[in-house]
Amino acid sequence: MTEVQTTPEAQQAAPRGPPAQQTMQTGPFFARVRPFAILSKLMATFPVHNVLTNDGRQLKHRWLSITLIYDLVVYAVVISFFVYNALKLIEAVRGHDDKFYLIIWLWFTFIAAGLRNFVQFTLCHVSARNYPQLFEAIEVYYSGIGAEVVERRRDVLRMQTIPIARVITFLVILIASSYSFFIQFNSEFTWSASMSYVLVNLWKELPMSMFICLCAHLRQRFKRLIEELAACRNSGADDAPAVKRLENLRLQYAALTNILGRMEKCFGMQIAANTLFLVLDCIIQLFIFFVYTSADNVFLLTLAIYFFVAACGFVFHVDRLQRKAELLLDELNAFELEGKSINLKYQVKLFTAQISARPIKVSASGFCIVNNTLVAGLFGAIATYLIVMLNSSQYILAWANDTISTRRAQLNPRYVHLT
Repeated sequence: MTEVQTTPEAQQAAPRGPPAQQTMQTGPFFARVRPFAILSKLMATFPVHNVLTNDGRQLKHRWLSITLIYDLVVYAVVISFFVYNALKLIEAVRGHDDKFYLIIWLWFTFIAAGLRNFVQFTLCHVSARNYPQLFEAIEVYYSGIGAEVVERRRDVLRMQTIPIARVITFLVILIASSYSFFIQFNSEFTWSASMSYVLVNLWKELPMSMFICLCAHLRQRFKRLIEELAACRNSGADDAPAVKRLENLRLQYAALTNILGRMEKCFGMQIAANTLFLVLDCIIQLFIFFVYTSADNVFLLTLAIYFFVAACGFVFHVDRLQRKAELLLDELNAFELEGKSINLKYQVKLFTAQISARPIKVSASGFCIVNNTLVAGLFGAIATYLIVMLNSSQYILAWANDTISTRRAQLNPRYVHLT
């Protein structure tokens, strides 16, 4: 299919797609993420109206609506299902004397999961008021200046499958790990316990998958900007067409950074809370793995590794997005301006100043800047707190044994704790 062209000026400034590769026309953006948005809507993590539409500008948000009632009902049902299976699992563990020591740490795991998902559910609904503005800005870009960009069909299809593939991978890992762990205690409630654990964890996965999907779309657009800027630099065209193309690319950069700023408002607090709770979960699971199971429980190790990868996974996508600004600056600095017109020099300097003034960055609501240094910080925090807990493990074990012994004495009056 051909690219959308409106005026002769747009024809000169429009990016030229590779003729040898199959391309597609730019349409409404929300149609690309609608399947995943519907899934998120069913799981009460996308609390907006008109999800079935193709145009993101039709999305609406209301504080008091049937959508909020539906989300609260879903939350109550899933949490009740989770608490029911957690209590059943605790009862099953009590029937195994060799695994009785896990009760207190299972309680910590379940309480942390419940608290984390309450916070994620609340932040998701508080941030939902910014979703219509975000998708409206994206649709304005895709139907306006961004409509001139020719996209490769394979890139669009790949970006459409990113969030679904991420959620499916998460489900497979978590179901397999939780099933292999829960079956050690109770074969009757194994599948029920596994599914309740998966449903609760979906509340942190779905918003992050939507964020990663949007980052992937923006990254492809910034990549096209770099390609067009390189083509403009190497084309040797006259100054007038080059000035128009540079102005077009500069306006596209401004629109994309505006979208990125709106993404921070929607997902900033969720990123901060998600990172904090994933680090806490990772520390707890590793501590249980090394101290209580003597490094002999594959589920806990797999879950701890997954928590760390999940905490760092979105950082990888954001860091790749931020590197596009550096590549844009490299292309602008490589422009040969000697003997060029004043207008061309002005556009290059203006574009360079714009990138310096509005760099590509994502902030977790001011708590931290999301980039590769955050991964090193997370790794250092996990290692530090884990070492401290391992060094003080004898005191923690003594406290846990006293707590368990007291509980056993309450359950069985004939039980005597010998010191």
